[in-house]
Amino acid sequence: MVLGQIGFLLGAFSSLWWTYLPPVWLTIILTILALGCLFSRKLLLFAGFLFAVLWYTLAGYQRLGWQLPATLVSTDILVSAEVISLMPVGEQAPLNAQLLSINGDRLATPIKVRLSNYDTDILMQQGQRWQWVVRLKPIHGLANEGGFRYQQWMFSEGIRARGYIRVHQDNRLLDDHITLRQRLLNSLEIAQLPSFRWIAALTLGYRGALEQADWQMLQRSGLAHLVAISGLHLGFVGVMSYAVLAWLFSLLGKQTINAHRLAWFISPLFVALYSALAGFSLPTLRALIAYCLIVLMMASRRYRTPAAAFLTVVVILLLVSPLSIYTASFWLSFSAVSALLLIHWRWPFNNSPLMQFVGLQVLLTLLMLPVVGWQFGILSPLSIGFNLLAIPIVMLLLVPGLLCAVLIWLVLPATGITMFSMLDAVITLLIKGLSALDTLFAEGAIRLTLPWQSWLYLLAMTLLVIIPTFRWRSGLIGLCFISMVLHGLSSFFDTRQHWQLTVLDSGQGMAVVLMRNKHAILYDVGASYSDEFDIADSVLLPFLRHHGVRQIDYLFISHMDNDHAGALPALLASEFKVPQIITSQNGCDSSLSLKWQGLHLRGLWPPTPLAVCKVAKTVIPVY
Repeated sequence: MVLGQIGFLLGAFSSLWWTYLPPVWLTIILTILALGCLFSRKLLLFAGFLFAVLWYTLAGYQRLGWQLPATLVSTDILVSAEVISLMPVGEQAPLNAQLLSINGDRLATPIKVRLSNYDTDILMQQGQRWQWVVRLKPIHGLANEGGFRYQQWMFSEGIRARGYIRVHQDNRLLDDHITLRQRLLNSLEIAQLPSFRWIAALTLGYRGALEQADWQMLQRSGLAHLVAISGLHLGFVGVMSYAVLAWLFSLLGKQTINAHRLAWFISPLFVALYSALAGFSLPTLRALIAYCLIVLMMASRRYRTPAAAFLTVVVILLLVSPLSIYTASFWLSFSAVSALLLIHWRWPFNNSPLMQFVGLQVLLTLLMLPVVGWQFGILSPLSIGFNLLAIPIVMLLLVPGLLCAVLIWLVLPATGITMFSMLDAVITLLIKGLSALDTLFAEGAIRLTLPWQSWLYLLAMTLLVIIPTFRWRSGLIGLCFISMVLHGLSSFFDTRQHWQLTVLDSGQGMAVVLMRNKHAILYDVGASYSDEFDIADSVLLPFLRHHGVRQIDYLFISHMDNDHAGALPALLASEFKVPQIITSQNGCDSSLSLKWQGLHLRGLWPPTPLAVCKVAKTVIPVY
């Protein structure tokens, strides 16, 4: 059984490197081979691998079947839909909705879509049903090296199309019912609490109010996991509810009641309620399923070791939600639990609870460094201290307090808001303290751009150091270290003789990068669409970091329209220094002549410098 599960995981992980789906006819062969391998215990590993390949092939074709019919693409259609996103009061933000009918025809299965709202006269709330005139198109996203895979994220979230709501006379509200989550968000926002954005994140899983500076602080300090309701939060709620229930049942004093067993069976209900409060997001839904499976296995005593139980849970989760393997949250959760099991096996703590917590946090942070570096390209060794400070306050005080405030708010809204205000004062002090420490140790976070092989070698080396000694361990540690250093140096001292010219996928706009020897020339930087989204932060900077660019020598701006220069402030605020910005006003004209990395750059137009460059475009041939 265990071999089959390991094989399934290996097959699922192999899908990360697939460049295309296997042909349909191969699924028949895979099914026959997998069934045949089940009859031999020696082939269970191979059987699990084949079943995973078959499962992910079917999942891929099922997602391809989500494509919209051509008749519904880029044309006006009348839909009825339910808003499923939490919406801030009085703001026009992109939203997720479930389409219930199209052009009067009711859908057998609702279609989840992501929409922008161009009709400023209507304000939506979660739970409302609307009739809109919309235009839809297949999901797609910007595809650049090092950048966020928006299309992949939408697939994993079950979103089948994207589009926008048109300004139309047929747009109208059908049902004004709003959800409990939306009413709570509205109450918190109206109360104007200073730490509203943090309360909304920890209580409702709504992170739309967090600012860019908040995310940067969380990333540098290694605390981003605390504001994303996931397995840590739900597991804590489950354990706490179990402890409280077991204590209450024991007070009954009846020998016929197995207090601990009954508490275990009821505790998933509280975990489910917290998951519902967070909107049953993919991480919380995954954590809820995992918690219920663990409770069932513990109650039935059908697992031999915690590792075997964890393996079973991961396989079931991937069967239920196969595309979750493409999300960072899955890998962070999978790695964290694996690290905890490894620590429990290698160093079973028997000292005081305080020392157990400190030791566990230190070891967990060290083991997670390679995974975090692989996912985000940043190492924060000081995150150990930040987590030692923040986790007890958030888990032992804020999460229970906020959930109690929600219960009180349901019965006595004014009293509930008062309790939220009291917790707001604690959060404000915590954030001020963390921000001060972050400012003091801002240089402690190290941004590294290494090949994925280097992170793999670092992880393997860390594991070899931890596990008990064996004959070839020292040699393997040295081999991993040398391989990691060589891969890192090959990336850092890349002195390839050719130039690389990349026109970035930047939507409606322009951003071009010319690179050689870790130096770059930029031609335009793309657009800025809002305070939260611009091409520099989402496309250009991740691309430069991915390729290990250390210096931007020149930046050419063809003209100052938003789609070519809107993201310039974000670029200038980054870690990259731009020594020279050249426009048609200050030297980018037909007199321009530069030598760079063996290339000769010459300006073609405009013939002379212009006083106003709003519509003046610069043309530069490279030869």
